[in-house]
Amino acid sequence: MDKTEQLKAKRKLAEKNLKANTGNVSDFSEMDFREMVHELQIHQVELEMQNDELKRTQTTLEEVKDNFEDLYLSAPVGYLTLGSKREVLEENIMALKLLNPPKGTLIGEDVLCFIAPSDQATVMQAFKVPGTDKSLHNIKVHNQSHEIQFIDLKIMMDPAALKSERYCKVALIDCSERNRMQGELNTNKEEIKRQLKKLNKKNAALNELLGQIEIEKIRIYESVTINAEKLLLPLVKRIRNSTKRVNSKTLDLLELNVSQIASQFGLKISKELGALSNKEIEVSKMIRSGFSSKDISNSFNVSIKTVETHRRNIRKKLGIKNSKVNLATYLNSI
Repeated sequence: MDKTEQLKAKRKLAEKNLKANTGNVSDFSEMDFREMVHELQIHQVELEMQNDELKRTQTTLEEVKDNFEDLYLSAPVGYLTLGSKREVLEENIMALKLLNPPKGTLIGEDVLCFIAPSDQATVMQAFKVPGTDKSLHNIKVHNQSHEIQFIDLKIMMDPAALKSERYCKVALIDCSERNRMQGELNTNKEEIKRQLKKLNKKNAALNELLGQIEIEKIRIYESVTINAEKLLLPLVKRIRNSTKRVNSKTLDLLELNVSQIASQFGLKISKELGALSNKEIEVSKMIRSGFSSKDISNSFNVSIKTVETHRRNIRKKLGIKNSKVNLATYLNSI
């Protein structure tokens, strides 16, 4: 039955109901007819006013619908409306841009066609539980240009619409840039960790170096102290106590001792001759500097025999008593 026949049938039914409710028309007076006409006129005006209001409402609804469609189409997020078999019923521009279908449209296509095989099972499982919204992250998709992209999917199912044509709506959000930035962030974090590790190593090396410098400072201080006590001060004391005029060789020896105290040789002599007495160390220094036994005896105001005794003791303590090694040569070698 077409619409015209339906309208005719409804009119006949209305006439039948009217006749049953009003009874015989001949029973109405002229006044009754006038009142009925008046009521019909009022009712007609009311219907016209309602019709105008309906037209305005219809216009507003159409404007809202157009605005919604514009927002839907131009939204920065991809939107799809799917049927019960996951076929695409509606699409917007961003969804087309993200999935870039070969046919230029997604309408009628199963949305799984654009999901990478590795993620299809996850997406299918989300569709199997009706009536609840699902959020899936970092879903891999591919398009006709074989570019791999990552998107977040939000599947919105309306329980009231499960049996309707529009089964659910799907939002697609491009997360490739977010993943890229996250990758850069992770790379930067690793680089910072490497730099911190290097810095810690350098700090450890610096602390070790500072420790060595401190040790060296202590060693130098001890060297100067030891050499001053064993080499310089005895010579100064002897010169002060000497009643004789100080000769040039004694002054040369004093100058040499002062120079050696400020050098590594001073410490070396102190270590090598550590077993010698202070007097023997002084004699060793003079022998090394080329003083003869006579010069040494004059400097100390002792006999040459006493100097020779010092020489023998020095050779013994240095382990060259029975050796033919020249004492001055040996002292210059250490």
